[in-house]
Amino acid sequence: MHDVSWNTYTLPKDHEGLGLRDLATMNNACILKLSWKLINEFEDIWCKVLRGIYKDVHLSQNPTKKSSGYGLWRAINKFIPYLLKHGKWSIDDGISDDAWEDNWIEVGTCISNHVQSILDSLRGANVCDLVTGRGDLNWKILQQWLPQAHDWKIIWRLKVPEVIKTFVWLLKHDRLLTNQSKSQRGLGVAACKLYGHAIETTLHVFRECPCALEVWVNKVPTEMQHEFFNLELKD
Repeated sequence: MHDVSWNTYTLPKDHEGLGLRDLATMNNACILKLSWKLINEFEDIWCKVLRGIYKDVHLSQNPTKKSSGYGLWRAINKFIPYLLKHGKWSIDDGISDDAWEDNWIEVGTCISNHVQSILDSLRGANVCDLVTGRGDLNWKILQQWLPQAHDWKIIWRLKVPEVIKTFVWLLKHDRLLTNQSKSQRGLGVAACKLYGHAIETTLHVFRECPCALEVWVNKVPTEMQHEFFNLELKD
């Protein structure tokens, strides 16, 4: 497991990761949310307290440069400039906003400038046509337009012990400790111990080694063998 980068661990399970949350990112997101509340003058008790203590400071116009104060205040003060710079306006009901031609995502950005084509069934759609009654994106409409990715969640839905799921996940990432992998770390030779003329890669161990090949030839239907023996690990 240590051979997989932390950035991969924190990716969602359907994007090759384990779905672990990056604590630093989560912390920054929470502080940004608190900063947004303070700027928009929410009536939470903590907002009233901070506004009472720092009543001479107008956050939405000129965040203070002072480093003193409560830890929460210092953290919020650090993120206010970022929030003011990257914060965007939000649409109302989306009835009059063209989903492709209007800059409803961010200033200066419209979707039509970033895609090669738009499905005929989606042309002329307004923003309200792309969301559900709850305000969430309607993926049933958008999925026909979005590129299809490998469903990594299939691994975690397997009816097998957790250790096997983790093994398959490492296999898909090509991070098993094969002779080739150990050789790259200066821990021996990369050759297969059974067939020394071949490099022991992950695919060699599970498919291309004559020992493994004999198993697959007897298990994989003849009409599927050509496709099976030409698949890559990611497939």
